[in-house]
Amino acid sequence: MHFLGVRYSNERLAHLPNLINQPIQLYYHPDDLRTLQAFYPDGNELGTLYAAHPSREIRHSETLRRDICRQRRAGRLKLRQGEDPISAYIAMQQKSAPKNRHAANKLADAQRIRDTADAVPERPTVSDNPHLVDGPVKPKKLPIGSGHVF
Repeated sequence: MHFLGVRYSNERLAHLPNLINQPIQLYYHPDDLRTLQAFYPDGNELGTLYAAHPSREIRHSETLRRDICRQRRAGRLKLRQGEDPISAYIAMQQKSAPKNRHAANKLADAQRIRDTADAVPERPTVSDNPHLVDGPVKPKKLPIGSGHVF
């Protein structure tokens, strides 16, 4: 599956050819596009999809990914096979930064993201967090008045 110019997959998706050209629902954190949560159209979970190498190595935002895609389409950013797109983007912006304040700001943002990179996040389990509930949840009746204020 492709999302914002990067291929995503997991073991489960790789063995489901019947999903080709079928819609699925995606949920993602806009500040970390290394993983996506995928769901079937009926709401059942398909699992966590991981970005292909090298996009899974460094945490990066949706804004940065879109800018990298824009620069590649415009022909200003060329990537070699297996090259980290964030490092290539930073190198490209370093050339423009001394003459262009906009490029200097984008460079600073990209360097901040690269310097605060962490490992690929693991999905929390019920045993890790006591506030996560496993199984059906019973609704709680709330005493809500008629809405009239006297």
